[in-house]
Amino acid sequence: MTVIDKILNEWSYRCSDGIVDMNNPDKVKILVEILKPLLKEDIDGDILDILINTDASTKEKMLKQLQKSSKDTSKDLQGLLANKKLGLLSKNVIFDAHETGQEDDLVEYLESSSQITLQDLLGNNNLLTLFETTPLNEDFIQMLVDIAGTIGNVAVGRGEVALITLLKGAQKADKGDIVVDGKDIEIKNKSKSSGAILAPEKLKRGSSKDITPLLVKVIENIFTSDEFKKILIDDISKKRTEGGWLTKINSIYKAYLIQNQNGKTKSNFKNEINSIFKNLYGQYAVNVEDYLEGQDFNINKFKLDISKTLAKDYYEEYKFDYILFIDPNLNYAIYDKDDFLKEIGGKIKIGGFSDPLPRLSI
Repeated sequence: MTVIDKILNEWSYRCSDGIVDMNNPDKVKILVEILKPLLKEDIDGDILDILINTDASTKEKMLKQLQKSSKDTSKDLQGLLANKKLGLLSKNVIFDAHETGQEDDLVEYLESSSQITLQDLLGNNNLLTLFETTPLNEDFIQMLVDIAGTIGNVAVGRGEVALITLLKGAQKADKGDIVVDGKDIEIKNKSKSSGAILAPEKLKRGSSKDITPLLVKVIENIFTSDEFKKILIDDISKKRTEGGWLTKINSIYKAYLIQNQNGKTKSNFKNEINSIFKNLYGQYAVNVEDYLEGQDFNINKFKLDISKTLAKDYYEEYKFDYILFIDPNLNYAIYDKDDFLKEIGGKIKIGGFSDPLPRLSI
């Protein structure tokens, strides 16, 4: 909210009927009381007498000018934000700027040559720290960061609207997240519970409920003892958090090694698990044999390989110039395509696997 808006709102609030009127002496006195603390430092007190004693037509012009100034600021801001392609979320930006008295400052910032640039983004690691380099106040920046929703049919996460608004040359991309000076930036926000899915569009997310029946079928196909099968099925049907369904494959493999030595298996473990991989990943399926080491299925190696394979094809699908990962504290890391793939399993952490697809985050 601008200073002018605050004055008008306060004046209206103090008037018994809520109507401001420069020709009503009592209401002008109220305005004078409001203006006193604002004018003492910068303007000679004589202006107060002028305000009271000026003629009616001049007073009316002054009031219209006050109201017009506020409207012009909003109109300028709407025009500047239209270039950002924020859709209906531009209204959120305008509202927050209005509420925090930042409309004029935001217009001035967006028209200045000292806006945050793509190079500034590449050289920082926290969005709030980056945005604090602007002349905008902390309350407005925080409100701007928290704007989320949809633009068209595309979901917009926390911090994305702020980036589009404050980054020089930035706008919402027609496809994808942000384009800045012709460079496409893919944005991945991490919630408190999970990271981002980076897998080709054709792969279905699925769920653990879809995978457990497949594993039960593997057990039925491999083992001969009904009692042993029941114990194993009960075990893999329990919920697990560490490693997800991949730990269940490891349990089946250990059981297979023991039972196979005693000639109590019907089908080959490798064939059965490869069938599941084909079911879940299609053309991206890996060979389970590459992950069998001693008496263990190497879960971490599988996670790394499948994550990189899916992320590589995800890139081929979207062809972004940079990918930006943001955590709940607004820390971020930005990578070009080559560095992004190299850092999976390193600075880019691999999580998930409650369903078939990995989650990536920083």
